[in-house]
Amino acid sequence: MFLLIGAAQAQTPTVTSISPARNTYSVPRNKTVEVNFSQSLYLEDANSQILKIFSAQTGYVKTGAIGTSNNTVKFVPGAGFRPGETISATITTAARSSSGQKLAKPLVFQFTTATSPSKGVFGGDADPGIGNNATSATLGDVDGDGDLDMLVANYNNEGTVSVQLNNGKGTFSSKGHEVRVGAGPYQVVLGDVDGDGDLDLLTPNANTAVSTVSVRLNDGKGNFGGTQEVPTGENPHALALGDIDGDGDLDLLAANYVDSKSNFVTSTVSVRLNDGTGKFSAVGQEVTVGTRPISIALGDIDNDGDLDFVTANSNTVTSSVRLNDGLGSFSGSQEVVVGTNPHSVVLGDIDGDGDLDLVTGDLNSSTASLRLNNGQGTFSGDKVVDITSGARSVALNDIDGDGDLDLLAPNYTANTVSVRLNNGAGAFSGKQEVSIGAGSYSIALGDLDNDGDLDLVTVNNTSNTVSVRFNESETKKLEEEISVFPNPAHLKAQLQFPPRFAEQLVQVRIVDMVGRTMSDQQVTTQQIATQPLMLHNLATGVYHLRLDTSEGSIVKRLIVE
Repeated sequence: MFLLIGAAQAQTPTVTSISPARNTYSVPRNKTVEVNFSQSLYLEDANSQILKIFSAQTGYVKTGAIGTSNNTVKFVPGAGFRPGETISATITTAARSSSGQKLAKPLVFQFTTATSPSKGVFGGDADPGIGNNATSATLGDVDGDGDLDMLVANYNNEGTVSVQLNNGKGTFSSKGHEVRVGAGPYQVVLGDVDGDGDLDLLTPNANTAVSTVSVRLNDGKGNFGGTQEVPTGENPHALALGDIDGDGDLDLLAANYVDSKSNFVTSTVSVRLNDGTGKFSAVGQEVTVGTRPISIALGDIDNDGDLDFVTANSNTVTSSVRLNDGLGSFSGSQEVVVGTNPHSVVLGDIDGDGDLDLVTGDLNSSTASLRLNNGQGTFSGDKVVDITSGARSVALNDIDGDGDLDLLAPNYTANTVSVRLNNGAGAFSGKQEVSIGAGSYSIALGDLDNDGDLDLVTVNNTSNTVSVRFNESETKKLEEEISVFPNPAHLKAQLQFPPRFAEQLVQVRIVDMVGRTMSDQQVTTQQIATQPLMLHNLATGVYHLRLDTSEGSIVKRLIVE
């Protein structure tokens, strides 16, 4: 029995603030997740049922401390999140006030973690062979040993996913084991669908007589089993996982390439809800979208506390936008005009205004299309980023660790990855082309060698290889010419530049080991020569000292005693 004291306590509680804010990027990897409510909470409720947190690269986050105090719920990650990964948090209706009133509507939000400063230049020449007709790869720690493993979908009638384990340094097992799934898996996606703390795998199967999504559950050691086949619309080619109904588990959305009933005028996205144990409904909403969607992305694009979706409609010039009512039902009719034959779509706040923008990789346009969000889920504009040739895939993340989202697009015919750096306001520049294998279908980003920055992997369909390219954290010439002393330092340190840098502006940034910017200033090299770098506000520890110069960026290790 609950004791009601005053009418205010009988009111339905609401969420008054969340931290990190929704759609934030470059969040420190040890950041406490905090939710504040309008009323005091019933403290005997199970905290883990109120706040659910999922890592895209490790699964349901169990390592950490969660607690409730008055009107606040907090989660302190134990080992920290991984660099550049998407974290999804759900505040469920299990939250109730001390008077017994439940939260009226769940709230779901996402944020992206920080990466360590680096030059954002990729090198290496590892191109291990893979199965025949591979089309997709994803990265995640499937065996729980602290590094990112690689899973590759083999788009053939045998229906297999290759699991290749990482040795911790970015080298993958030459002979991974094969997981049987439905025929023609076009993509492989990882997510903890049964909530046991490890990553399960799902594939949309385009060649089965009855179109399905295969669900294979992880035993925690990277071994996958099960036989669940979730019926969908016709020829699913793309898949996304997210808590679309706010009940604390991951649901699935499958983008169906064709729909014979519509005579190929439109296609559908199948919505299948999770019962919390990793079992998905056999039927659900079929959401009408543009023709032949081959990519789908989830995110809160209208900033109302639930996950919406967008698709890339591959034989058109459009991306379909459909909004969630908060309970997992989608509607809307916005068709955003993009480049010709978009084969990939991603969401991210490219201009730093707090909402998710839309980027497509356009196969027949040699461009990536950028469409800016007005904050309410409506996209507009005609900006493009030039890339070398048509892209079947595109990725957004902070590859140089400067706190904004950069763009990478593998070029299907040029056999390169175009790397374009963001200036923080959504303008992309650069001419870096990273050599990869022939006929790239997809790209995945992750910290493969555990040095805090993001490396890349591409699946090369024509050459039957995977290209692994490592992010180079330093420029050797500049690294040798620019010095910092003393190091270790106590209260101050001095920077020394070569003579040719006279009167140049240099951005000097100190970042701690979990990605927090501790100091950021723009000074001339003349000022640097006469004024030491003051460190008295820094705690004892190891830091990254990032120097952005006219000749590039370097990162030095700075020890403060």
